[in-house]
Amino acid sequence: MKFAKRLLMVAGAVALAGIIGTMMLPKVAHAVVSALVTVANTSANPVPTVGTDNPALQPFSNFQTGGTSFFVFSVPVGKTLVIEEFNMICFEPPSTFFPTDFRVNVTSGGSGAQYIFVPTTLRAEQNVIQTTRIYADPGSVVSIGTGSGVPSGSVCGSTVSGHLVSPL
Repeated sequence: MKFAKRLLMVAGAVALAGIIGTMMLPKVAHAVVSALVTVANTSANPVPTVGTDNPALQPFSNFQTGGTSFFVFSVPVGKTLVIEEFNMICFEPPSTFFPTDFRVNVTSGGSGAQYIFVPTTLRAEQNVIQTTRIYADPGSVVSIGTGSGVPSGSVCGSTVSGHLVSPL
């Protein structure tokens, strides 16, 4: 009888220790012990992911110089160009007509758009440096120039910088 009493007391102590231990464990431990769950994703219900088009991975820069009124380049097929900075400078011969503005023409969202930048002063050296955010469609043509054309004997240059992204 004594043996049965001791056995019952030991079993009760172990059960009590188990209950106290379960209450003391953090909830994270309870989650680890819980049953494993299998998640199945289909093409209709894909796994959410983070975009992989980090701007640092596909930088873009275009520089052109000459005496023409418009500089033209194409956006690579399959990429959207994000123009982050535009710079155009023209050196005019003395006593000529100065450009009154500089223009960036792009196709964005399937429609043509024109962005006009005006120099802060009128002098023989016209310069615009503009931080911006302009989107140009994949495979489209971007043109940069002046609103009034470039007089004979003038020399202009343009720089466009930004990055390329894959369209969604």
